[in-house]
Parts: sequence; structure tokens; C-alpha cells
Amino acid sequence: MAGFLVACDSEAPSSEIDGNNNTLFPPPSIPTEPIAPATPVAPITPLVNPEPGWVNDQRIVDSPLSEPGSWLTYGQNYKEQRFSQLSQITPENVDELG
Repeated sequence: MAGFLVACDSEAPSSEIDGNNNTLFPPPSIPTEPIAPATPVAPITPLVNPEPGWVNDQRIVDSPLSEPGSWLTYGQNYKEQRFSQLSQITPENVDELG
């Protein structure tokens, strides 16, 4: 609090105050030297499949059995059960998850 009170002191040294706009900060300077051109960057390859994934109602309904690792909609299917049919995680090994 003491630092705040010192900063608010009305008798601040005149060298710290700009006479034109009464601020403690000088106006920004404009650079006079030329600005270097931007470094060229290789195009970024998108991390998505460019081809559409054809997902229709029947594929969503069938996916828990036909594609057990694919969750084509939030909650895996229209039942929104959020339960995986995968068998790699069991009550015996669940404590080994990272």
C-alpha cells in the first residue's frame, strides 16, 4: 500500500511527467530504419482429412458393433451412453492408466 501511496504523490518529479499530455510515459516513437521482411514460412499441412467422412444415420447406429473404436458422434451413438465396448481397460488394469 505504501508503494501505491508514493506513486500517487502529487509532487512527482517534473522530469517524469510529459508536459504535453500529463502522463508518465513518453509518446511512442516511430522507427526510422527500414523494417526487415518477414521470414518465409513453409505452408502448414492441415491435420485433418481432406476427404469427407461419410457418416449417415445407419453408420452411427451400427458403429458400436462395426467400428468399436470410432465415436462418430458425441456419446458414441444416438443413445448417448458414453460407454466404450472396448475390452482393453478392465477392473484389473484400470489403476495402470496414466
